[in-house]
Amino acid sequence: EMPVGDGYRTESLGGSAGNSHRFQYDPKQAVTMECVNVLEHWSIRLTKTDEKDRKLSGAVFALYSPSQADQIPVPAGYGDLEIAAAIDRKTAAQETKRWYLAGVAESDKDGVILWKGLLRDSYLLVEVKAPAGYMLSNPEGQPVYRDGLVKELTVVNYSGYELPETGG
Repeated sequence: EMPVGDGYRTESLGGSAGNSHRFQYDPKQAVTMECVNVLEHWSIRLTKTDEKDRKLSGAVFALYSPSQADQIPVPAGYGDLEIAAAIDRKTAAQETKRWYLAGVAESDKDGVILWKGLLRDSYLLVEVKAPAGYMLSNPEGQPVYRDGLVKELTVVNYSGYELPETGG
């Protein structure tokens, strides 16, 4: 039972709070112990910057879950963006995996988006709108994996450029 993994923590062992319990083995006595594990929620804290490390507001990201149980409709106010309710992406093993829309958020004045209360061990993060004057960072999205209670990410946008007019 120890250590607990996959995003769980031990809430109680043998009726006592904590991660350990002492008992003395007696072959004449049957010992029954109950261990209660609780799934810990985790968070993704994304910071949006440009190539000069300036914080960018106005970037919109869609967060996709591997579980259809987490699926939400596209929130009001984002209908003009191309946000799919579900998307298919190839895995590293070149298998197709379906992801379900679990959240949409916009970076604040400090360039930050915070998703709290996440349950799954991985999510797919897709930038659906870059800040004005910038290009999308990765239209295919990037997987984000649980590796603690808060996953810190920095996503960089590069400023767009205007091509000169030709012809006449």
